[in-house]
Amino acid sequence: MTTPDTISALWDQLTNQLVFLEKRYVFRHDGLALHPSELHLLLAIRDEPAANATKLAAHLGITKGAVSQLLKRLDAKGLIEKTVDPSQKNEVTSAFTPAGGKMIAAFLKSRQTQQRRFAAYLAGLGAADRKAIAAFLAHMQTWLPQAR
Repeated sequence: MTTPDTISALWDQLTNQLVFLEKRYVFRHDGLALHPSELHLLLAIRDEPAANATKLAAHLGITKGAVSQLLKRLDAKGLIEKTVDPSQKNEVTSAFTPAGGKMIAAFLKSRQTQQRRFAAYLAGLGAADRKAIAAFLAHMQTWLPQAR
């Protein structure tokens, strides 16, 4: 039977899994491993290629120091290169190296594969079920704390 308590327990299990994945997930490609924080920063660089560490920190909702540490790790892995603006020596931006471009492309491809699998699952459901899922997700989004 699908009681509210049963559904609530399933929701708790799912949210616990998502939190665990967010903290422990490692994306591997071409012999490199990226942790969630590194992936988030690569996505931010992709979204705002001209952003400096301060702007990236604001975009991600973390400190400038955390961004600087992550940039060092990504640089050491050969995924980004830092560029200093000659007119403003304190202005440093980051860009993907060829390896970084391949890494982010591979990550986005894996994400698209997951999204296609979910879309195929949803396509197999009836319209009423899809409507109920959409309503549930929209409602749960209002309950979840916002990072920013």
